[in-house]
Amino acid sequence: MGCKKYILLALITLSLTICESCGVNLQLRLLGSTAVAQTKNDRKAEADRLLEQGNKQYRISQFSQALQSWKQSLTIYREIGNRLGVAASLGNLGLAYRNLGDYKKPLIT
Repeated sequence: MGCKKYILLALITLSLTICESCGVNLQLRLLGSTAVAQTKNDRKAEADRLLEQGNKQYRISQFSQALQSWKQSLTIYREIGNRLGVAASLGNLGLAYRNLGDYKKPLIT
């Protein structure tokens, strides 16, 4: 009878250890996903900020500075796969190049 108790205790301990390991792994995976999501959201916020900064620079005829802001936003939007941001950045780059008199440059970008 005593041997059965030890075997049962060993099985329960083993089961709890396995379940705990699964829980920790699951928790780590979920935390990793959250970190990636936060990073992606942070990157999008940075790209949005650069896009708006470029818009402000453009409105006060700082075309070269706007061009740089929009290039940076374009890079980030491409990295995070934000197609709407990429489109907005490319359209704005075309406006900046037009105002700088560099009509062929947008075709190369």
